[in-house]
Amino acid sequence: MGLNNLYQLPGYVPHFHNENDDKPVSVSFSFDDDVLKAAMRRLYEKKYNPLTEIDEGLFNEFWDIYNQAADDGLNDAPVKLDYRDKDADFYDELRYNNSVFAAFKTHRFQNDMASLLIGEDGKLKSFAEWERDTESIRDHHVRHWLETEYNTAVRRAHLAAEWRQFEREKDILPNLEWIETTAVTPGKDHMPFWGVIRSIDDTFWSKHRPGDRWGCKCGLRSTDKPVTPLPPGVDDPENAPAPGLTNNPGKDAMLFSFSHPYFVLGYLAYKKLKPIIEKFVKRQVEKRRELKAYKQDEKAGKKLLVHPDADRVELQDNIRAGRILAENFRRMNIKIREHVRKEGVKNPEYEINGYLADAKRVQSPNGITRGFITAKEQGAQIVVIDFDKHLYGEKVSRKDIAKRISWRHDDFEDGTIKECYIIHNGKAIRVTKKNYGDRDWIEKALKKLGM
Repeated sequence: MGLNNLYQLPGYVPHFHNENDDKPVSVSFSFDDDVLKAAMRRLYEKKYNPLTEIDEGLFNEFWDIYNQAADDGLNDAPVKLDYRDKDADFYDELRYNNSVFAAFKTHRFQNDMASLLIGEDGKLKSFAEWERDTESIRDHHVRHWLETEYNTAVRRAHLAAEWRQFEREKDILPNLEWIETTAVTPGKDHMPFWGVIRSIDDTFWSKHRPGDRWGCKCGLRSTDKPVTPLPPGVDDPENAPAPGLTNNPGKDAMLFSFSHPYFVLGYLAYKKLKPIIEKFVKRQVEKRRELKAYKQDEKAGKKLLVHPDADRVELQDNIRAGRILAENFRRMNIKIREHVRKEGVKNPEYEINGYLADAKRVQSPNGITRGFITAKEQGAQIVVIDFDKHLYGEKVSRKDIAKRISWRHDDFEDGTIKECYIIHNGKAIRVTKKNYGDRDWIEKALKKLGM
């Protein structure tokens, strides 16, 4: 089943968007366009294998959106969960399961786009042509489908919070009543179940629940009213839950079940993709746990994160240089790392876009050579040549800078060094394997920025 049919999207309009419905679920997220553009570049430039790897940028954006939806649904529930005590494990599991779903969605999205990279002539399309050809795919994944997934996640998180409360009060209110949909123009899917009252432990609720159809706005309430008979046809196929919604999120903390097409109809068989996803998600969860220790810089915001145990001696210089990099490059995420005081432990100051980086505050272009050598000794893959510590406002020979950078042939060619950033007079340029040997380009780039 295609997702347009599954999500009930006539003309690609999310099912929830019915102007006649009272209190429609409103979409309150936006997918970062810069994240999408950067991901497309990585895919086009073959920075990773879309079949066996997951794009971190796309994944984190999807994960954040699903977590936001879950929080919105939980916060809207009449009874709030206790995240710090009795509901802490449930909440953590909910967010973990969101990460798994986000990873599978990312895999589907990146491979949908990758499938259009090659033209009918068997050659790689130009980026512009590929961008045009994938417009509909992007529109579906980050707008129409994502809106439906977001709205569904909000609703099911709300229902999950209610279910946990029903479980807690079942000694007093042992039964549940199916409440008619709030939609002005309801579908007929759940109509046979309206008004049904069964014990909370009845197997009926393991097969049927409000929220097990895409766009469902039915509800539940606890009651001590007597149980009612089951309606005819309760086990008929047409009354079965929709794919992706076959579970009870109040019990297993999964807003989307493993019957969703992202799991069962992927580009790799589920058994092959599952271990890849598990390893990837574990690493991402660990990264987020580590990030909790970092604080956002007051000027650069989330683009520059500072560890509370960063090296105090060079902290202000590292923050200054980090702000310059963040200001000069839109797609830049910088962390000033923890300073570990152990013998034999390497301590590069920065992590830039996932790579270890070391800053060298040189007093002339002659210091560039030594800067590269010591950066490599620290295990850094990015070198930051910072002239502003000693030479801010002073003239520095652009010719000498270009010459010294071009001498680092082996570092760039064997991949030991991925990038070099040159900072002077509050500006910065980036040098990579593509242009380190082009002295004329380096000189012009420095001159253009007034360096």
